[in-house]
Amino acid sequence: MEKINYIETAIKEIKSPEFAHTKQVLRERNVMKNICNDPEKSVKDALDSAVVIEDFLPSPAELVRKTAKEKKTISIDSYCIKFFKAEAEKHNTKYQTMMNEVLSQYAKHYATV
Repeated sequence: MEKINYIETAIKEIKSPEFAHTKQVLRERNVMKNICNDPEKSVKDALDSAVVIEDFLPSPAELVRKTAKEKKTISIDSYCIKFFKAEAEKHNTKYQTMMNEVLSQYAKHYATV
């Protein structure tokens, strides 16, 4: 009877989340051992499996856009102002800058058509 209890207890432990975590730790240790045994091969393997991605970041010149601006007084619907103010606050920027960007993109799009 004692052997059966021992086996049942062992099965419960193997199925427990703690044991799963232990297995993961052991796997990670084996990976680290492999890396430590042959670091040069590990680096080569990592470089071979690396994926080159296209550069999607704007150039520094594109980040600092200084274009001529004119001050104009216009009437804009209240809900539009509320929308841009809320979005600007979420993104820690100025709502007028966001509105200007939308207008700029619209103008660029339709100026080339």
